[in-house]
Amino acid sequence: MKDKISASGRCRYCQELIGKRGMTKHLTSHFKKIALENPSENFSYHLLISNGDYFLHLLMNSKATLETLDLFLRRIWLECCGHMSSFFIRKPYNEFDKKTTAVSVFQKTLKLDYHYDFGSTTPLDIVAKGVYEIPIVGIELVSRNEPFLIPCDICQKKPSSAICGIHGHEYRFFCEACCDKHAEECDAFAKYAKMPLVNSPRTGECDYRGGSIDTERDGVNKMGNG
Repeated sequence: MKDKISASGRCRYCQELIGKRGMTKHLTSHFKKIALENPSENFSYHLLISNGDYFLHLLMNSKATLETLDLFLRRIWLECCGHMSSFFIRKPYNEFDKKTTAVSVFQKTLKLDYHYDFGSTTPLDIVAKGVYEIPIVGIELVSRNEPFLIPCDICQKKPSSAICGIHGHEYRFFCEACCDKHAEECDAFAKYAKMPLVNSPRTGECDYRGGSIDTERDGVNKMGNG
């Protein structure tokens, strides 16, 4: 994919826009304050899930299962055709049953690999960044990267909203106004190759057209108005 603006996300608690590198530290301060003000015997894991510049920060209840996490990832980033998926560690290789709870997994390892679709695979890195006495139900989204600004290949001015992936293995990007121009020279674009540009590492793969969680940030960059 083209060069993008620096990845940043908005904090759920204070709505501040924070760069990818600083988000973990920023959220940690909120988590510590919440745990101190509302002590609980229940606890949750802070998970950072990423693929390149795409990222999610989640809180996951210690008793929630990998199946719950799998469903969440599918709904926010991945689901297109009901493909298979897997949680595993690479060395030594070990695949985890999806009925396994978060506490059982992250007491053994702080890093997991995840693959969705074993054909056109979308890989994700999962890292447990901390554990806090914060009671939640299941999984909560606390931040994700804002949509990236990718200029249109034709006009070079407006942000892209659609992609065409038949030009070798490189995607081409087009704003709404320039889609018709590209369709005039690319029959496949009009017939089947036009895909929406969405805020997910699954963009352009298979028949992925966007998620059903946090849909406000699942679209394209709105030039500061999204």
